[in-house]
Amino acid sequence: MQSGWQPPPQYPQYPHQPYYGPGPVPGWARPPIDTRLLRPKAWLYALSAIPVALGLGAAALCIVLAVRAFPDEPQPFTAPHTVLVRLDGGEEQTIWAQTRGAADPSVDVPPRCVVRNRGSERFVPLSRSGNTTLTINGNRYQTELDFSPPADGVYSVKCRPAFGTEVQALALGESPHLGRFAALIVGAIASFLIGLILCGGVIALVAVLRHRHKRRLQDEAMGPRPPGT
Repeated sequence: MQSGWQPPPQYPQYPHQPYYGPGPVPGWARPPIDTRLLRPKAWLYALSAIPVALGLGAAALCIVLAVRAFPDEPQPFTAPHTVLVRLDGGEEQTIWAQTRGAADPSVDVPPRCVVRNRGSERFVPLSRSGNTTLTINGNRYQTELDFSPPADGVYSVKCRPAFGTEVQALALGESPHLGRFAALIVGAIASFLIGLILCGGVIALVAVLRHRHKRRLQDEAMGPRPPGT
């Protein structure tokens, strides 16, 4: 009679038995496959991070450009007055009416302004602005006149109040590009979402290819099925 710990009984191990039932071979009847044999390799799942990184980078770039497209607070002045500014060619400018935050009362009528290049003494054409309102630091501005300097240089912006008024609160600054701003924000969101979609696509593709390869290896391991099964 033996006493003490006894090892558990060892049962005979049988190889995987082939499935001969009707229809496709169910998953439980398929032989196990070492995952190291599957192709493509599992490390390719890491490639799914590339679209996300690219999407985040593109979204960040769009946000930076959107911030730059949004105008800074314009430089206030009171008409009648002449402002001298150095501008780059093609840098669109707007003469704003300051409707809140100025000591002088606001006027709903556009001012009378003249813009001239100080070097060439050439006049720069002005055009009426759209109805855009900008609020920064509690000050509110409304677009009145737009102009685009044709070349780099110093420009004089001479403004007189609208007819019937003695003074008018104005401001000079960059033209608003709200359409560009909105498009860049939409582009930032779209870039991030596209990155996520491509990430999911890479994961799904690798998973499908590995699953197909696993099925092929299982079919090879089971061998041909007898006729009529």
